[in-house]
Amino acid sequence: MARIRSVHPGLCTDEEYMEMSIAAKAAWPLLWTVADDRGVFDWKPKGIKAAILPADNVDMAAIMEEWKALGVIRLVEIDGKPCGLVKNFSRFQSPKFPTYRYELTEDMIKFVGWKPKKTGKDAGAENSENAECQRRETTPGLPQDYGSAGVVLPPGEERIGEEEEESSLRSLSWRMAAAEPAQAAQQQRMAVRNQYAGWDVADHMALADWDAAEASGEWRSRDARRNALPVAERRADLLDTIQRRSPRAARHIADREVAEQVAV
Repeated sequence: MARIRSVHPGLCTDEEYMEMSIAAKAAWPLLWTVADDRGVFDWKPKGIKAAILPADNVDMAAIMEEWKALGVIRLVEIDGKPCGLVKNFSRFQSPKFPTYRYELTEDMIKFVGWKPKKTGKDAGAENSENAECQRRETTPGLPQDYGSAGVVLPPGEERIGEEEEESSLRSLSWRMAAAEPAQAAQQQRMAVRNQYAGWDVADHMALADWDAAEASGEWRSRDARRNALPVAERRADLLDTIQRRSPRAARHIADREVAEQVAV
């Protein structure tokens, strides 16, 4: 799944970036969108080109070799698969909920600049302490403290503490109500992200082909041979092709159809 990435303004004056060809410069920040949140991507030049530069006549394999020669990416083998690493990726990309598919060696972690976030008790204690410090720094003195211990308030200000407290409570209720839709949207985004966790470019392309053919109403696709078949046979032929290309996408399609039948 493609991801949103940040581009640092210093990229334009980076020595390795300035040595790249025009095509390599154009593709460089787009490569980050197909890498996981630690800067790891599958070494599949054709799939990467289809994902980031589908309409351009460029040689992605040559561009990747150019990047490798400059030292900005590294070709490694992980779990028996060729993968690429983006140098210092994690120094400039800080997703809130990072996800990744591969376990990296210490040398790989150093190359991508990955620094795991604190978890467990240490993170909980640190977050609680930060929240408490922020609360102490931003919480004003309570108005109702005035008038205590026999202090006489000026005329007309007897209820200033009560009124400001009521106003604060109303404001807090409004903020909590406004936050509920945002929280629901965040939960929905996380559910979608988890649903497609582990997918690569080939999986997404296979699912996109299926959705496009289904939306056509006649199961038409980019395959002229399949389009020449009777309409009743096109769907089965496309599904057979997807099962060979991407078993993950085929399982997703089957699960989705089962869910739709149950809903009906």
